[in-house]
Amino acid sequence: MKLEKYYEDLSVQHVGTEKSRAYYMPLDENGEATSLLLSGQEWKVRVYPSPEDVDGTFIDPAFDSSAFDTIPVPSTLEMLGYVQKQYTNVNYPIPYDPPFVPVDNPTAAYILDFDKKKSALRRYYLYFEGVDSAYFVYLNGKEIGYSEVPHSPSEFDVTDALNDGNNRLAVVVLKYSDGTYLEDQDKFRWSGIFRDVYLLDRPEEHIRDYVVTADMTGLVTLSFTSISGNPDIAVKLSDAEGNVLGQKESDGSPVSFRIDNPHLWNAEEPYLYTLEIAVPGETIVQKTGCRSVWIENSVVLFNGEPVKFLGVNRHESNPKTGATVTREDTLQDLKMMKAYNFNTIRTSHYPDAPWFYEMCDKYGFYVVSEADLECHGVSHLQGGSHQWNFDTIARDRNFLPAILDRNERNVEVNKNFPSVFMWSLGNESGWGECFIETAKYVKKLDPTRLVHYEGAMHSVLHGVEVDDDTIDCDSFMYNEVSFMDSYFPDPKHTKPAFLCEYIHAMGNGPGDIEEYIEVIRKHKEIMGGCAWEWCDHATYEGEDPIHGPMYHYGGDAGEFPNDGNFCLDGLVYPDRRPHTGLIEYGNVLRPVRASLTGQSDDEIFLTLRSYYTFRSLDGIEAVYEIKEHGRLLSSGSFALSALGGEEETVGIARPETGNGDVFINIFYRLSEERPLLEKGLVLGFDQLMLSPGEKKNTGIEAKGKVSLSSDEKFFTVSGEDFEYRFDRRRATLVSAKRGGVERLASPMEWTLWRAPTDNDRKIKKLWKEANFDRAESRAVFSEATTDKSIAMLSFDFHLSAASLQPFMTGRVVMSVNGDGEILVSVRVVRDLVFPFFPRFGALFHLVSDGSDECTYYGYGPHESYVDKHRASRVDYFTLPVARMHEDYIVPQENGSHWGVSEFSAGHICAHAAEPFSFNASYYTADELERASHNYELRESGNLEVHIDYRQSGIGSGSCGPQLVAKYQLSERHIDWDVVISFN
Repeated sequence: MKLEKYYEDLSVQHVGTEKSRAYYMPLDENGEATSLLLSGQEWKVRVYPSPEDVDGTFIDPAFDSSAFDTIPVPSTLEMLGYVQKQYTNVNYPIPYDPPFVPVDNPTAAYILDFDKKKSALRRYYLYFEGVDSAYFVYLNGKEIGYSEVPHSPSEFDVTDALNDGNNRLAVVVLKYSDGTYLEDQDKFRWSGIFRDVYLLDRPEEHIRDYVVTADMTGLVTLSFTSISGNPDIAVKLSDAEGNVLGQKESDGSPVSFRIDNPHLWNAEEPYLYTLEIAVPGETIVQKTGCRSVWIENSVVLFNGEPVKFLGVNRHESNPKTGATVTREDTLQDLKMMKAYNFNTIRTSHYPDAPWFYEMCDKYGFYVVSEADLECHGVSHLQGGSHQWNFDTIARDRNFLPAILDRNERNVEVNKNFPSVFMWSLGNESGWGECFIETAKYVKKLDPTRLVHYEGAMHSVLHGVEVDDDTIDCDSFMYNEVSFMDSYFPDPKHTKPAFLCEYIHAMGNGPGDIEEYIEVIRKHKEIMGGCAWEWCDHATYEGEDPIHGPMYHYGGDAGEFPNDGNFCLDGLVYPDRRPHTGLIEYGNVLRPVRASLTGQSDDEIFLTLRSYYTFRSLDGIEAVYEIKEHGRLLSSGSFALSALGGEEETVGIARPETGNGDVFINIFYRLSEERPLLEKGLVLGFDQLMLSPGEKKNTGIEAKGKVSLSSDEKFFTVSGEDFEYRFDRRRATLVSAKRGGVERLASPMEWTLWRAPTDNDRKIKKLWKEANFDRAESRAVFSEATTDKSIAMLSFDFHLSAASLQPFMTGRVVMSVNGDGEILVSVRVVRDLVFPFFPRFGALFHLVSDGSDECTYYGYGPHESYVDKHRASRVDYFTLPVARMHEDYIVPQENGSHWGVSEFSAGHICAHAAEPFSFNASYYTADELERASHNYELRESGNLEVHIDYRQSGIGSGSCGPQLVAKYQLSERHIDWDVVISFN
C-alpha cells in the first residue's frame, strides 16, 4: 500500500485533524449521549510486516474482510500475539536515525463496518482517544487523514464521507513513526488502537472549544475559543446539590458567575460545581472546581495553603491487555491510592485517558499532567559526553514542532480539569531551545497552572547553565535525603522543589520512605514528591499451580533490546495486590500522627496532629489498645476533630503494668463512608512505647545435667532429652537431636549472604567481588569445659572465603545447659577493607514436613527491616511459615522480621535481650537468587531459618541513592548473644 511518508517527516504530526480541544462528550437536549461508541466491540484486522506490505484494497467498502482476524478494540497487538512483546527503558527499540524508521515496521489494517443514520444540518466527527504510534484513517474508501501522538486524542471531521446507513471505517496503524523518537518511555512498547473510538453526532452550529476558570474567590468564567456557526448559547451553573446558582445567555462572549462563599475544590474535599452549556440540539456538561494555585516566597500555595503533594507516578498498565485499561481498572487504582493516603498522581510519561482526569476531579487527586514525551535513549549514543548526548533532541529545532504539538495537546485536552495543578513538559529529554520555547508556549496557553520539567534541573546538576525561568519548580529524581535536606538553606535556590521521582519501589522496597517524608515536611519549599511507580509492568502468561499468575518481563519474549525486570518497580503487583512497600508508604502518609506528651501513674497524654490541609479529622476515630509484651491490658476509642494542620490533646487512663515493655497502638479508623473509602477502613496507625521492659541479660540457667565428649572433629553435648554435635573446625552445630529425632537436615552455617534484592543491584557487585556469598567459617582453635550443668564450647573464629583475607575474626562461645538451651556468644571484629555486610548470622536447615508454624515477638505482621518497618508494629504474631514468604515476581530476600526478641519456627526457638532479625522460609537464599521468576522456585524440602545479629537495610538503590550509612551493617565490633533451643 502506498502511504504518504508522514510517519518519516518531523514537520508533520497531523493531517486532516481538527484543532485540539478540551475533552467533553456532548449530549442531546434530554441529556442523552449523541455519540456512537465504535470501540468496545469486535473489529477485523490483519497485521503486515511493513506498511508497504499492506493490501491497499482493504479500504474499499466492497472488500471482502472475511479472511481477516476478529479482535476486540481497544486492545494492543502485542497482547493479542500479532507483534513481539518488548520492554525497554532507556534503549530505543529502533536505530537512532531520525526521521527514518525500520523497514520491518509491523502495520495493522483495521476494518469496522457500522450503521449510522445521517441527518442534514449535522456534523460528524471521528474521535480517537489513543492509537500507537501513527495511523491513517479512511471512511467508505475516502482518505480522511493521519495522526501521531499515541496518548492524546485526535479528531476528524467525516461529515462529507459518512453514508446514511452502512459505513466502513478502515485504519492503518504503524508500530513505528518519527514520533517513536519522542516516545521512549520506560514501559512495554505497545501498538494498536488501545483506547476508545467514537463517532460524534453534533448540530451544524455547536461549540468546539472553551476554557473554564474557577478560582478560590468564587469567580467562574467560561470563555469560548472555538465555535462552529453562530448558535444561541445558554449557560447554567449549579452546585453539587443541584441548586441553580445562575443562568446566562451568550453570543460567544465570555460568561462569568460569582459564587458567594464558594466551596473550594481540593483533593481532601473535591467539591464540584456543574456548568451546563447548551446550544439548540446539544448540551455540554462540564464539572468545575473553585481553586487557585500559585507560588509565594518559594512555597507552592493551593487555595492559599502550603499543600504537600505526595503520591505516585502511574503508567496505564494491565497485565492482560497492556496499555488498554478500563474505567474499572482505573477506579481500582484510585481506590487503593485513596486507601493508602496518596493525594497526587503524575501521569508518567504521557497524558492518561481523558476520563481519568474526570475521576480525579470527582474523587480528589492533584494531578501533574505530563506530555507524551520522553527521549532519554539519546543518552546511549556513541561519542560525546552523557549530557551532550542527552540534550540531542532538546537542541534540535527539527523536533520543535512535535514537542510543541505534544505539549499543546496535553494542555488543550485537559485544561478544564480542576485536578490538574501542574503541566509537565515531558520526562528525561534533555534541555535546550526546544524546551525553552515549549515552556514559554505552555505558560502562554495556560498561565493559571504551574509548569514542571525535570530536564532543566538535570542539566543544572550536570554543570550546565540553563535559562529555565519559565519552569516553576526545581525538579529532582532520586537525590539523597541529605542532599534535599541541605538544598534550601542555600539562598540561591529560590524555586520550590518537587521530587518528581523518588523511593524507587522495585522488588523488596522502598526502605527509606520515612526519611524522605521527614525532610519534605521539614522544608516548606519542598512541595512533595511522587514515588516511582504505581504498578509492576508485566504480561500475564497463565497460571502456576503453586505461585498463581505467571508474569513475564523484559527479555522473556526474546526481544532485543530489553531492560530485564526494571519494569517490575511498582508499589503493587500487576494484578494490584499490594507490595509491602505500598503498605509502608501508606502508613508513613497517614493523616494523623500521635506523640506521647506525658504520663502519670494513671493517665497517658497524647498529642495528635492532623496532616490534612483543608479538612478536619472529623470522621476519623482513634481506636487504641495498650499491651504489655503482647498481652492486652486495655482498649478504647475516641473521636478526632483537629482542623487541618492543627493538633489536639487527649488523656487516656493508664492501666496497671508489670515489668514488660508497654506499648499503645493507635489505629486511625474511618467512622464514616467517604468517596472510594468504606466506613471502618484503617488509614494508618501509630505505636508508641509507654515504658520499656525490664532489661535482662541474655543467658541460660544451670538446669539439669549435661555430658561432654570430644574427638578431633566434634564436640558432643548430651542431656536428658537431647544430643548436640558441634564441628570443632567450623564452630557450627552439625546435629541436633531431641527425643532421639534429628532436627537438622544439614549443618548450621555462619552466613553473610542474602539473596540480593533489586535495591542491592549496585552494591551486589562489590559483595560478589568480596565473595560474601562463599563465606566459610573456620575455628583455628577450640576447647570445651563442663561443670556437669553447663558445657562451654569456645572457638577462635574466622569467617572468610577463597582468595581473600578473613572478613572477621574473634571468638564464639556456645554454652549448653541441661534443658538443651544453647547460649551463643559472638565477639568478633570486622575487617573494614570490605564493603558493608548484607547480613551476619547463623543459618539453620531444619527437617520439615512443610506445615510449620511460626510465632514471634517483634515487628510484624509484614516483612520488616531496620529501615522498612513503618507498616509493622511490635507484638506477638503467629502464622504458617508458608505465609511468611513475599512472592516477588523476581525472587529475592524477603520475609525477614526486625526488632525481634523471641521466636519459634518449626522445631527451633530463639530469644535475646537485644532485638535481632530472623527469617523462616522453605526457600534457600541460593534458590531465591538463582530463579528468574517466582514460578521457577522449588522448595528446598527443609525449613530454612536465619537468625541474624543484623541485616542491612533495604533502601531504594535500584534507581536511587546508596543505602544510608546508619542502615548498613558496617560496624567494626560485633557483640551478640542469643539463646537457641530445639523442641
